[in-house]
Amino acid sequence: MNFRLTLVLVVTLAVILGVIFLRPKTAPPAAPQPPIVYTIDEQALNFIEVRAEGKRESYWKDKDGRWHIGSLTGIGVDARRWGGIPFLLSGPRSKRVITESPSQADLQAYGLNNPLLRVTMGFVSGDRFEVQLGAKTPDQGSNYALNKGFTTVYLIDETWGGVLSRLATDVPIPPPPTATLPPLLGPTQRP
Repeated sequence: MNFRLTLVLVVTLAVILGVIFLRPKTAPPAAPQPPIVYTIDEQALNFIEVRAEGKRESYWKDKDGRWHIGSLTGIGVDARRWGGIPFLLSGPRSKRVITESPSQADLQAYGLNNPLLRVTMGFVSGDRFEVQLGAKTPDQGSNYALNKGFTTVYLIDETWGGVLSRLATDVPIPPPPTATLPPLLGPTQRP
């Protein structure tokens, strides 16, 4: 083999490897995040009212952080069913923005002129905020959503609305306590 040809091939290979391994690495572009419908501080949340399917229920948080049904002195919520509700309300992500300036015809088509679900949240500061869910999308996988007082219409996964709707239609009342009875003694056993 020719020495010159070998030298040219080795130098060419070294340059190619140098370009591959020594060029600056750039991170791939981050995947776009879905839009956030709203964000709240769940610790500042002290009131929730849910209106769905013609029913309405409210929930109040006392100074010790316990949630009650109907008023501050109402029965406490079932902790097993309530557990993640304040976190769920802290800020849902949207699948996408539908429009930022809907017409009245759009609002009617999306079911937002008469929402199926209204969730009002109150805060320690005295402020209130309401999110409204309208009709389901044709594929039944999402609901159209709107923050009261704003114009942007979002898509929210239908399970989010389903969980919150049940706060009005299937109130999380704790089950009654069960009495623990002593075991029955058989005929051959004596106390």
